Amino acid sequence: MQKTSKYPTTPRSYEHFCGLAFALDAVGERWALLVVRELLAGPRRFSDLMAGLPGVATNTLTSRLEELEQRGLLTRQQLPPPQASAVYELSERGRALEPAIVDLVRWAAPEVARAGRQGRRLAPLRSSWLALALKAFFIPARAKRAQGHLVFELPTGRLSVEVKGAHAVFRDATAHDRPRAALCCSEEQVLSLVLASTTLAELLKQPGVVLDGDAKALPRVLAAFQRRP
Repeated sequence: MQKTSKYPTTPRSYEHFCGLAFALDAVGERWALLVVRELLAGPRRFSDLMAGLPGVATNTLTSRLEELEQRGLLTRQQLPPPQASAVYELSERGRALEPAIVDLVRWAAPEVARAGRQGRRLAPLRSSWLALALKAFFIPARAKRAQGHLVFELPTGRLSVEVKGAHAVFRDATAHDRPRAALCCSEEQVLSLVLASTTLAELLKQPGVVLDGDAKALPRVLAAFQRRP
């Protein structure tokens, strides 16, 4: 009996004996990698994914989720009542895409910075996108002197950033988190700190910005991230 391929082909498959072509068959469709981007931060409901993917059509997102599930890159679980909704989560193979995605973000950083300087109209930064930028800016060699745990209270979510050893862990913050410091601000304001375009003292003077906890923990942890794209 002929085995069924784990990675089904489509009329758009490249049919090249090449790993890059196979990768594009799996995640090269429009929005596919951005769905993975959203799920790298943690499980998401369909409505969460719609919110995190401005501009995506409902039927397109449904198709991408079905394709990624078929290829074994994500799983779908049904929550019990009262939620009674489906939740999507990356599989182990789906999470294995993270290093390649972070490398692409790092590679594109100069273009993103240029677009910002030119005033291009882009969808506003979100917490999951910020997490990916921070992963791209993280420098393991600096982590030894930057140990600590921060939570950013952002308009689009609560982001936990913990530097441990030579690693940084990014995830959705929970009520159980006990960070050294918590900063209430916008996603853009966090990025301005990382890129050193704003100092902490300047940021704390801006309306709505509140820092709780150890004020020294914030600059210490952010020292593990590079200062320019």
